[in-house]
Amino acid sequence: AWEPVRAKLRKTLLILSALALFAGAAAGPTKSAKDEQLTFGGKDIVLLQDVSLSILLAEDGRYAAATEGIDRFIRWLDNGAAADRVVLIPFAGAPGEAVLSDDYKNVLFQLYHLGQDARYLPEGSDLPMGVDGALRVFAAARDLGPRERVLIILSDGEEKRRYGESGSSE
Repeated sequence: AWEPVRAKLRKTLLILSALALFAGAAAGPTKSAKDEQLTFGGKDIVLLQDVSLSILLAEDGRYAAATEGIDRFIRWLDNGAAADRVVLIPFAGAPGEAVLSDDYKNVLFQLYHLGQDARYLPEGSDLPMGVDGALRVFAAARDLGPRERVLIILSDGEEKRRYGESGSSE
C-alpha cells in the first residue's frame, strides 16, 4: 500500500531537485582563479588651490569659502561611484607635490592642512607654474585606460611674481 506513495514522493523530490538546480544555473554563478582588473571609467581630477598670502590673509573669507567648497566636492565624490581619482595641489610661487588617488579621506586631511603647506612655498601667485604642476601630475598618473582629465583652479586671480620671474612657457 505504501508503494504508490513512495513513488509519488520520489517523483516530487526529483522535480524539486531539478527546479533547485535550474534556479542555481539561472543565477549564473561564475568562478575564476585569476585576478582581473576592471575599470569603470571615471575621471582624474586635479584641484589647484591658490594658497598665496592674498588668499590666506584676505578679510573677505575667500580661503574659508574655497575650503568649504572643496570639502563639499570631495564628500560628493566619496558618496558617488568612487571611480574618480583626485588630488589637491597647493600653489603660490610654485606648486606643491602630489599624486592622484582615490583616497578621498586623505584629500580631506590635506585640505585642512593647506595653510601649513603654504609656509613652504615661495611667495607670490604664479598660476602658470601651478598649471605646469597639474600637468605633471596628469603625466605621472598610472594609466587606467581612457579617462577624462579635469583641472579645477581655485584662485583670486591676483598673479604676483617676484623679481620679474616668468612662469610656464606653455
